[in-house]
Formats: sequence, structure tokens, C-alpha cells
Amino acid sequence: MSDFPRSIEELIGGDTAGLGALLAQGRRLLELERRLHSVLEPELAPEVRVAGMDKGCLLLVTPRAGVAMRLRMNAEGLARTLRSSGVSALREIRVRVAPLPAVTAGERTPRALPGSAVEALERFARDHGYGSLERLLEEKDSP
Repeated sequence: MSDFPRSIEELIGGDTAGLGALLAQGRRLLELERRLHSVLEPELAPEVRVAGMDKGCLLLVTPRAGVAMRLRMNAEGLARTLRSSGVSALREIRVRVAPLPAVTAGERTPRALPGSAVEALERFARDHGYGSLERLLEEKDSP
């Protein structure tokens, strides 16, 4: 009756389900935000965040109405620029005015896992055949 206990493989689930899908989506949104910031005017970039992308619609968030208006007025050109930079699925851009989080993902300093924790996770993944966990640990080491 209960879904518990579940294996780590089920929880991680690769890039298509579970935690793996959530991590993959987060990576895609961060990459999209990096591309967006690279094409925005330098004074606008810190004021704009990617809130999501669904069915070709990119949702941007800014705390300032004036910035939102500028983004809306330039949405067509911004979409063309982003498509030419590799965001091929982009159909339209929508902008909302909302507060931004105090600390964004780009401003956080990632902390490394202690070597003993990484070794234990690698050993566990290898001994129990959790390929998804092994791949995530390998990705952690790649730039």
C-alpha cells in the first residue's frame, strides 16, 4: 500500500523522473538564465530572473514595473536573440512583476561534499548498482 521504502535509484530516477528530473530542470533553467543575462543590458540583468519555461513560453520575473515594461516592449527582439543563441523551443516571452528571492542561485557559494562522503556515496552506488547515482557523482566533478 505504501510507496516506502523506495530505492535511491527510484528517488533519483535519472533525468526523466524523481529528483534527477528536478535537478535536470533546474540546470536547464539556470542555463537559460545565464543566456538571458548575457543578452540583456548589464543594468537589467540583476533585476530579471527566469521563473520557468512551459510549452515554448518563457516566464520572466522582475520586482520593478519599469523593467517589466522594457522587457515586454523588447520581448520580440529578445526572443529572436535567444532563439539564435540556441533556445530553439522559445515561442514567446511573458513578464511578471514579483519580488525576487534575497539570495539567488547564482550568488550562492556551492559547498563541496567532504571527501569521505563522496567516497561513501561512490562505494554505495558501485556496490548496489545505482548507475544514476554514479553519473550524478561524475557530473559533480566535471565543469
